Formats: sequence, structure tokens, C-alpha cells
Amino acid sequence: MKTGKLGIDVGGTFTDFVLARAGEPPHIHKTLSTPADPSIAVIDGLTQIAAALEPPLALRDFLATIDTIVHGTTVATNATLTSTGASCALLTTAGLRDALEMRRGIREEQYNNRYTNVKPLVPRARRLGIGGRIDRDGHEIEPLDLAAVRAAIDDWRAQGVQAVAVCFMNSFADPRHEQAAAALVREQWPQVYLSVSTEVLPSIRFYDRVSTTALNAYVGPKLGHYLDRLVARLDDAAFGGLLLIMQSNGGVITPQAARDKAALTLLSGPAGGPGAGLFCAQALGADRCITTDMGGTSFEASIAVGAPLLKNDGEIARHRIALPMLDIHTIGAGGGSIGWLDEGGLLRMGPQSAGADPGPACYGRGGRRPTTTDANLVLGYLDAAFFAGGRMTLDVEAARRAIDEHIARPMGLTIEQAAAGMYRVACNNMAQGVREVTIKRGFDPREFPLIPGGGAGPIHGCLICSELEIPLQVVPREASVLCAFGMLMCELRHDFVRTFVARLPEIDWPRLNALVAAMAAQRTAIPGRWISRPTASPPLTNSRRWASKACSGAAVRCCWTCWWTATLHPPSGSASKTWSRGERPVSNSSANAHAIPLSGRTLATTHEPGRSGCRVVSADYHEIACRKCRVRCRADERELDGARLAPAPPGGSRAASPRRPRAARSAPTARRCRARGGGPRSARGRPGRCLHRRSTGPQKSRGDATGASGSPI
Repeated sequence: MKTGKLGIDVGGTFTDFVLARAGEPPHIHKTLSTPADPSIAVIDGLTQIAAALEPPLALRDFLATIDTIVHGTTVATNATLTSTGASCALLTTAGLRDALEMRRGIREEQYNNRYTNVKPLVPRARRLGIGGRIDRDGHEIEPLDLAAVRAAIDDWRAQGVQAVAVCFMNSFADPRHEQAAAALVREQWPQVYLSVSTEVLPSIRFYDRVSTTALNAYVGPKLGHYLDRLVARLDDAAFGGLLLIMQSNGGVITPQAARDKAALTLLSGPAGGPGAGLFCAQALGADRCITTDMGGTSFEASIAVGAPLLKNDGEIARHRIALPMLDIHTIGAGGGSIGWLDEGGLLRMGPQSAGADPGPACYGRGGRRPTTTDANLVLGYLDAAFFAGGRMTLDVEAARRAIDEHIARPMGLTIEQAAAGMYRVACNNMAQGVREVTIKRGFDPREFPLIPGGGAGPIHGCLICSELEIPLQVVPREASVLCAFGMLMCELRHDFVRTFVARLPEIDWPRLNALVAAMAAQRTAIPGRWISRPTASPPLTNSRRWASKACSGAAVRCCWTCWWTATLHPPSGSASKTWSRGERPVSNSSANAHAIPLSGRTLATTHEPGRSGCRVVSADYHEIACRKCRVRCRADERELDGARLAPAPPGGSRAASPRRPRAARSAPTARRCRARGGGPRSARGRPGRCLHRRSTGPQKSRGDATGASGSPI
């Protein structure tokens, strides 16, 4: 019997399915989500797929042919966007309980007098500062007040709190206080969902850590309840394959790991979209694209340049999260987004959503508010008799009544004019979301094809292209289930983070090696079923400088930064090799590894299980201070797979690698720059901005990864 793989994307309005079998085209399916218990929609959809096969199968027989289910969900995303997460409490250091509300002290819209602060996920009455302090070096200054922790547990239990977040100052340096508080909570209150900062994000920067920990607590109970029900229903249906959960960084994890770190799934649903969009763009010979996903509740936009772009921090609904994730911008502009008039009489769309229950007015399920889907139906963009493949019939008159009552009559417009206004406002919101991931990040959207995804994505894609002057829109056959399609291309991935603070000339290498070894060992403690065996990471040694991060997980990444030389260590057996600054590889491919250089040129290696040799990453002036003018600059980085580099001068030291003569430097470095004006103007015509880049040809744009000749920057 044939075996297959299933990609399942649970959205706020629809649940999408993609069935992939060898030798057959993908089979796609949609069913209405069940917000009260999304696992019901998953089982209903699986039953419908089994019945639609030739020959039809019972659910148990169908699941016997499935070896892997990759599952993405917007349960955590929608809970954050709609403020329907768990009732949370926060344990923190005395005097710091307001850090969650004070945030970074930055007002996003400085000149908007009506712009208010985001409502904190944990109200002030349930944020408790307790005695106990660890200094920045990990030394205990004041012992932890465990009596205050016990009193807080009794108080919050009486209030019906569902989740507790624990985040103490400087716990990244020594987690003993957090571990003691967490152990006490688990002992006295085992039923509560517990989120501990050193287990979620053991890194420096207090606000980032406390916000991420609070977000994890906020969405954890809701996601955990959903996964428990889903696993139980699959067990009842005799599913014996592997269940994997999509996470925000584009990889997959086990259900137990997702329960423990629910914040990893905040972009679980749309995380499959960028990879699927790039797959479609590559079929046309393009190595970059803009991918959008318009669901029933939210709209996501992302870009890919050679590979989906990653970031180490971001925001969702204005709440800070500092976990590795795909660079996806999310707004509340889906098909169920409700149209309404503000106090000034202006038309707004979202972020409130009608969801799947009751849904838009045209669904005939009790909805009374006009939505984007109602406007599309009135304008004729949707076929009332063939919605969701003909499984639903839409009520045009109900949509017209809702628009007439809430939008058209108050604004003095006809129903069609009001629907057209709703459509344009929704498209404008989406175009603004695309601007966030392109223009605000230095990319020109006119150089990218648009890959619209989601059930109604292509309907709005043309106006988005018109607004942003995007010349090409590619609508895949699987556009309505694009994210579920992309999930089938993902791999197992875990990211581990540690903070190591030291002066570069005085690095404690044994301590650094111990941190990396601890991260490598941590992956063996991840709950769930292992897909591949981990391998030991090599020791980290370098005579010059160490980049500010070292990562260890399914792939162990070791990054060295030297101004003049870099020593690269193959994973096993081979001797180390040394390359000098200024030597250029001859081949390049898509960028997957990430290096964080401190200055000059970075050479980095990525060691992966089963690979012999190293992948070399080259980056010039990537988020660093220019050695000429001390102005921060940015350049792209590219992965050089199997790159051939010229040998280093004897000795591999700064003294043995003389400075290149001025005549040998490339054209971009001839532009002078100074921190305080003076000198020729930069390429953008503004003095004092450093645009140093080393390349062999002119730059096509800030987002380009190669020059005109194809050489890496």
C-alpha cells in the first residue's frame, strides 16, 4: 500500500490539507476550522480526504498509509492577535515588575498623540517582584525569598491563573534562583503551565527575555490543550506514523517540545509559506520572491533571497519576542476581518475577525458584521455557488445587508461603493504589510515576484502589485494551501542560545567550549522521537578573535572572526586550514548559515551530521562599525558550499598578511566616508553614511547578494 505525507495548516477560519504521494500530483483539501477545538476540524478533514480517494477508504485505513504528518497551527498566533490567551502571572526580581509594561521606553509613533501603549500580557496586579538578586557575573547578592513565592502561588491559585512566567534579573549568568522558584511552583502547583526564562531564552537583555517568557506563558495553555486533543484523536484513529509540529524558524519539532516552548509556534502556520513561495519562484528561474498568506484572521508577508530570511527577534501584536524565526510580518487583515467606522467616520478593516464561528455574514452561520469576504462576494470576486470547491454556498443577500447596515448607510454610499471601499482599504493594509518586509528592510519590491497564498490571496494580489509596482505575480496551483504545501519541505531543527560575555583578547576558551558542549548535550534531552543521531561538536580554538555567538543543534555552527586570518576546522579527521583576509572564493550558492562578524571579513564553518568537510560563509561589513568612520554599515552574506580558497601566507598571522595596496582595493571602497561630514558624498547623495562594500562589480540593489559578475560580496 502506498505511503504518503500530509501537511496540515490549521487557521482561524479554514484548515488546509496537502497529501503528497510518490508519482501522484498533490491532493489539496480545505475544511472549516472549529475554533473551540481545532483538532475536530483536523479529523473531519482527514475523514473527508479518505472518502474522496479512489477507492474510498475508512479513516483508520487511510492513516495506515501515512508515515508523516507535518502540522502547522495559528492557534498561538490568533490567541496573541485577538488577546484570547491564558490568564497569566509573572514572578520577577523586586523592583522590576513594571519592565513588561515600560518595555524599552520607545514610543513607536512619536508624533501620534493618541498612540497608546500596548496592553501588557500580564496585568500589574499579577506581576510580583520578590527578593533575591544575582549580579551580572552570576554571583548571589541576595538570597531568593521562597516564602514570597509560596504566598504568590496560593494567591494566584485562588484567582484561577492558568500560567506562570518566571524571569529574574541576570538569570542568564546563573539560573539557580529561577530553578529554585520553578521547582517550588512545580511542586506546589503541578497543574499550572510554567514558563521559565532560562528554559525559553537564556540570553542577555532583560526586556526581551521577560517579554518572550510572558508570551510563552500566554499562549502555552491554549496550544497545549489543542495538541493534547489532537494527539488523542490521532491515537483513537490508530495513526502510527510520526507527528511533527511546524515552528517559527522554518523547522519542525515534536509535539512535546512544542508544548514546553509554545512561543516557538507563534508563526507556525505561515512558516511554511516562504519556502513554498521560493520553490515556485525557482521554477521560473528566480532566486527571490515575496510570499503572502491571506487567511481568515491574519495576513502574513515575507521575502526570500536565496533562502527564507531569518531574524533573531521581532514583534507580534506589538509584543516583543526574541526567538529565532522567519522574517514574517503579521497583521490582522484576513478574509474574516470586520469592516467598521472609527469615531471620525473613517472606514477601517480589522484587526477584529469574525473567524470561522460565526464567520462572515455570507456564511449563513449567524454572523452580522461585514467582512472582507462579504465585500469580495458583493463585488463578484467570489462565486457564491462554488466556494471551497462547491462544498459551501454563500448568501449574497446576507452580505449585502451587513454592508448596507454597518458601512453603506452610515457613509451615504451604495452597497457596491461601500464594498469597493472595504476591498481597497483591505488591500492597502496588505500592501503596507509587504512594505514592512521589503522597503523597511532595504529591498525594492519591484525586483521581486509576488507569490500570493491563502484562499483569497490571489484576489487581492493584483491590487497589491499595482500599489507597489510589482511587475510579476505568480499564482501557484496550490495557492490556497500554500503554507501546508511548504511544510512538507521542512526539516527537524532546534536552536539553542547562550550568552557569553568577554573581552576578545581575554576569552576563556575552556568556559566557552563548556557552553558549546552544554548546548550540544541539551539536544539529547529534547523530548520526543529522534530522527537523526547527534554528533559531537569540535572544540573551538582561534588565535585571534571569536564572533559573538556560537550555536549548537541539529547542525553545529562555529563562527570565527579575524581581521586578517581565520582558521577553519573540518568536522573530523582533516587538518585545519587557514585563509587570509582578502582572498576570494570562486563559487557560491544560497545562504543558509549565519555569521555575526565583529569587524572586517568573517569566515565561518557549519558542521552537519553526515557531511565531510565544511561549508564556508563569507560576509563583509555585516552590521559592524566601519574602521574608517565608525559608522555602522550592512552588507549581504552568502554561503559558499565547497568553496575553493587560496592558501594563506606562511604563519597565518596579521604580520604575515600585509595590508593590500590602495590600488588593489575594489571600486566601492574608493568612496571616502567620515563620521562627521566632509569628503565626497555617498552613493545616495548623503554625507557621512558609510557604504563600504567589497565586490567585483556594481551593486544592483541593497538586497542583491551578488554583483554583476556573480561574485559573492
